[in-house]
Amino acid sequence: TNPNIKSGDFFIKEGNIIAGVERFVVNCTKISKENIQNKLLLHEYGNFYDDAYIKIKFSKFIDNKLIGTIHYFDKEKLYNIKKQLSKTIDVNFIQLTLPVINDSTLYDKSMQVLSLMNLNNSYTNYIHGGEDFSYYLQEKKGMYIFLGVRDEKKGFVNELHSPSFDLDDSILYLS
Repeated sequence: TNPNIKSGDFFIKEGNIIAGVERFVVNCTKISKENIQNKLLLHEYGNFYDDAYIKIKFSKFIDNKLIGTIHYFDKEKLYNIKKQLSKTIDVNFIQLTLPVINDSTLYDKSMQVLSLMNLNNSYTNYIHGGEDFSYYLQEKKGMYIFLGVRDEKKGFVNELHSPSFDLDDSILYLS
């Protein structure tokens, strides 16, 4: 479900849909802290919707450790960035999720179903990083599809992982 898409509409996209996420932890000394922070504050390579997308984002310092995330689609580019970072700083990586990349054949079939059912594909730039569905795609071809649940008249406007999230149950049959 997606509270940013009108209730009853879908968001279906071929290819890259949700970036994979890795956490990094850099062991810092007080001397290197500012230097490392300046190097890693925020680097973005490529367009979020292409295979080459990589985003390195500094989050915070905790107990003399710099913690951040890397969002990516291309595993080879991720490998190269990790290799390069490891040459210059003491860093550990933790895989959180893999990228979600929809199968093109299933995308075509999904679009045919939407057309037959006279439903809308409300394409949006709303894409977040991190989805455990990515692990299923390692075993089988699949499609990650968002069902819109936003209904301002009924007050269904809150984000998915908030205590105020709600939706109109009557639209669930569409999915």
